[in-house]
Amino acid sequence: MAEMGIRGKMLVKDVMSSPVITINEKDTVTKVAKLMGKHELGCIIVTGKDSKPLGIITERDLVTRVLAKNRVRYKLAAKDVMTTPLIMISPDEPLSEAARRMSRLNVRRLG
Repeated sequence: MAEMGIRGKMLVKDVMSSPVITINEKDTVTKVAKLMGKHELGCIIVTGKDSKPLGIITERDLVTRVLAKNRVRYKLAAKDVMTTPLIMISPDEPLSEAARRMSRLNVRRLG
């Protein structure tokens, strides 16, 4: 992969997680945490009807919006703790564009 950066532009698809693991907006936060643990993920994409991406839940979201507030995670739905809007980027975009977008929007993850 390092050679690609020298010879040409690296693309988002060269470094993105694949396949993208998603969870339905109505699933519990407990299920979110279990799925993230099972797949060793730092975040998960939340989907709605027709599997349309709606938002993202990060490890930080779980800590600040659930654990730190002593909320009951088996009663909370993914939609209750997800971050919206989900900032998206095409897998065919240059990695440099992803970095610019993340910096400009002050986000750590893209969908």
